[in-house]
Amino acid sequence: MKIAINEFTHAEVVQVDCAGNKTYKVIEDRVVLMNVGPHTFSNDLLSLVDIYQQLFEVNKCLRKTKVRSTYKMLMEERNRLNVEIQCRIDAANR
Repeated sequence: MKIAINEFTHAEVVQVDCAGNKTYKVIEDRVVLMNVGPHTFSNDLLSLVDIYQQLFEVNKCLRKTKVRSTYKMLMEERNRLNVEIQCRIDAANR
């Protein structure tokens, strides 16, 4: 998934390691500017933005769907993402 930083720069999710930590590459005009590894502040920020992006896409699909089973599945995913976002915010505020 690509996360837009501005119109020329984006962060891209590269891989998930065995522990479930995502790593990112910050890319501008197809040139890698920076690798963001796990257990860094930048990684925490980009992963939170990544979750917000997923939540945005789920909400967009929720507005369009008319199939009940799909709606229920998307509602569960939306609730899971909201809980994860709130847990991260609460952990950061401690």
